[in-house]
Amino acid sequence: MKVVAVEPWRLLQTLSAFDAIDSQSRQRFRNIAVYQERARVLTMYRKCKLCVGASSGGHMTELLSLLKHCGDWPVLPEVYVTSSTVWRQKLLEKGRVYVVGECNRHNPFRLIYVACRALWFAVKERPDVVISTGSAPIAFVCLFTRLLGGKIVWIDSVAQFEGLSVSSQIMRHVADLCLCQWPEVAARYDDVEYVGQLL
Repeated sequence: MKVVAVEPWRLLQTLSAFDAIDSQSRQRFRNIAVYQERARVLTMYRKCKLCVGASSGGHMTELLSLLKHCGDWPVLPEVYVTSSTVWRQKLLEKGRVYVVGECNRHNPFRLIYVACRALWFAVKERPDVVISTGSAPIAFVCLFTRLLGGKIVWIDSVAQFEGLSVSSQIMRHVADLCLCQWPEVAARYDDVEYVGQLL
């Protein structure tokens, strides 16, 4: 009987249907299938470029708290983006760092400047996934990354216990996963989830 190259689990199904192999051989085929699946998943993660970003202040403090646990993630952050040069040195220890600048909704010219820098970053780096704890400057990074086909995980600040921030109210419509840190706030929105607090 000539056996052609097939996936191990299909071969196992075919052979076990005829009781042609013993239980030890079946287990060996199952192990091969498991290892192939793990290799496929790891290869998928290796291709993933993960970016994390936050504005300075409490947003960055929350992000650094989150990054303490990134050793458990299937892929480590490769690129970091922030709004202030204050955090550049600390983040340079971890990987490449980009500073897009500070802005708020009260200064439209500064908003345009930061949006241009965020677009430049998104086009240059092309992250597959962006994880951010806010705020407006990093929201631009997330928006442009999303337009280029990336995935977004947006985490609203723990300080927002009465409702979502303005950036989060926009990002909840854009992000693939939008999290807040208060269950009462999450209960008000269909597309926002609560899974705990960072601090």
